Amino acid sequence: QNALFSNINFNTNISGANPGGGNSGQCLTVQLMKLNFLLCPSDSDRLTNKYGHLNYAGNAGTGPESLFANDTVASFNGLFASVQKCSPVGFRDITDGLSNTAMYSEKVKGIGSSFNGYDPNRPTSAVMSVPLTAGTGGQPQPYYLLCVAQNPYLPNGNFATSGSISEGEYWWDGHYENGSYNHIMTPNKWSCDDANNSGINDAGAPDVSSKHPGGVNVLMADGSVRFVKDTISTASWWAIGTRAGNETISADSY
Repeated sequence: QNALFSNINFNTNISGANPGGGNSGQCLTVQLMKLNFLLCPSDSDRLTNKYGHLNYAGNAGTGPESLFANDTVASFNGLFASVQKCSPVGFRDITDGLSNTAMYSEKVKGIGSSFNGYDPNRPTSAVMSVPLTAGTGGQPQPYYLLCVAQNPYLPNGNFATSGSISEGEYWWDGHYENGSYNHIMTPNKWSCDDANNSGINDAGAPDVSSKHPGGVNVLMADGSVRFVKDTISTASWWAIGTRAGNETISADSY
């Protein structure tokens, strides 16, 4: 990908909130590129924005705040996070074992542009609005119980439409709507977002999903790809989402 690399200006910021605007226009060529290796051939593309799209996302861990706000709740326990007091993760940091730790998975793309409303497709790309309970930003279970109680298949559901970005809208963006996910909701359920209801920056439960019957593909940290079934238990799903959780888990449990 030398052509792609040579067009990136590493001295400027590009934003999911304002793509192509301001100084980020210096990277517009890169932002417009369609990269086939980032797109799942089994998924349809209902997005309408002009930028390159995305199906694959990196594992941030098991807490609603595992991507951002790590400086306040120390919840980053996955492999990819924002730069807020987080160091890059090396192999030596994955003490649960490379073959037992998820690195990347997939998400179905959303609809249109900047849309998080009703999506009747199964699995849905809809994101539900669920406020985060104070003090639980580093734990999966409290937010899981709130999120799983939602019903995204009701047209008048409580969707997270405030400041929304359609799933997979920008390949170069690492927010929960695009290049990252966490291990709270089990595969092919639905996603939830705090939507700043609690003043939290990008907290929630971005789920993984696919058009493959029965599950999703997960790239493990050792480079192997596993097909993880929808029926995986929450305990097993949460366990493979952490890099150093000291969980005991067998390969046949996922």
